[in-house]
Amino acid sequence: MSGAMEQPEKRSLRTRIADYYRERILSGELPPGSKLESTLELSQRFETAVGNVQKALSQLVAEGLISRRPNSGTFVNVRKTDLQTVGLCFAEEGYYANAFVRELANQLKLRLRELGLEGRLLLTPGGLFEREQLQRLFRYNQLQGVITSGISPEEYEQLRKLQLPFAVLTGGRYANGVEVNNTSIMNCYFEAVRETGCRKVGLVSVSHGPPFLPSDRFGKPYRIYRGFVEHIRRRALETRESWCCFGRRGQDFPTTAEAEFFAYEAVKRIFSQPERPEVLLVYPDPCNYGVLLALEQLRLRVPEEVKLVLYRNREIRQICPVPAQRVTVSVAELAAALVRQLLRGFHGQACAPLQVDCRLER
Repeated sequence: MSGAMEQPEKRSLRTRIADYYRERILSGELPPGSKLESTLELSQRFETAVGNVQKALSQLVAEGLISRRPNSGTFVNVRKTDLQTVGLCFAEEGYYANAFVRELANQLKLRLRELGLEGRLLLTPGGLFEREQLQRLFRYNQLQGVITSGISPEEYEQLRKLQLPFAVLTGGRYANGVEVNNTSIMNCYFEAVRETGCRKVGLVSVSHGPPFLPSDRFGKPYRIYRGFVEHIRRRALETRESWCCFGRRGQDFPTTAEAEFFAYEAVKRIFSQPERPEVLLVYPDPCNYGVLLALEQLRLRVPEEVKLVLYRNREIRQICPVPAQRVTVSVAELAAALVRQLLRGFHGQACAPLQVDCRLER
């Protein structure tokens, strides 16, 4: 019983020891290079076991505030004043379920390494980021900047209030932001349609953002459809509401499985009708496999009975067994733009949104 009563007190004391030295270091009272007392001296000062002192100091070592040197002692570290470590912050579920997010993280690490910087992957369960975690890492100087993706306007405001340099890949026109140029997506799609010579156009898109109504990322499906129809009319083409299927509101980065299933069901629904589109636009690339599988099951020949225009991230390999045109964007270029935005923010420069263009591959 006595052991059970002592444990909370021991934990509290370790925390007090760590807090005591952390505050003195962060305030500058203990400048870089200062030597702390020995663990024996500290244990006598705090009237506790040496083991408790060692565990309290281990926390400060993990935070990068102090270093232990064999046969010399424990010293306060020099605080980092330049950009060295960048947090790559993604939701855990999206990272493991979406090939684009994983490839983006890989490309960011490569770009940062080229500049002599470290990209530290931060995967958070149940959400894009945890504000307290980022505050703690920034305060202890374990991070000097953050790059993330796919955040809502509310999350963007939370991130901005942290007052640390950041860059974000997003479908909105945010300062510090990078986005795929929606106009270039639209132009590439309709250039592909023009080359097919088709007039009847269908659309499968699991995302409510680009390419057809970028100003209404969180709008309702009928408003997205209305924007698509407007582009169709400008080009004297034809579409119908029953030829267009959109995903859930605000779902910019669905899992691959969700996108595949959605696209599979959408194609079956579109092509079960007596009158069908002649060309089908597909966005984004996680939809591609579901579209191809549904067309195969329906025994629709490509390009004889329907022509395809697919979206693809160039660095992510996908097998396409039928002739199709592709609207492509480079994940490496997106990563490079994000790093440029972060560097501008770190050096106090204004960060207007950056856009990365697509291109049409025949």
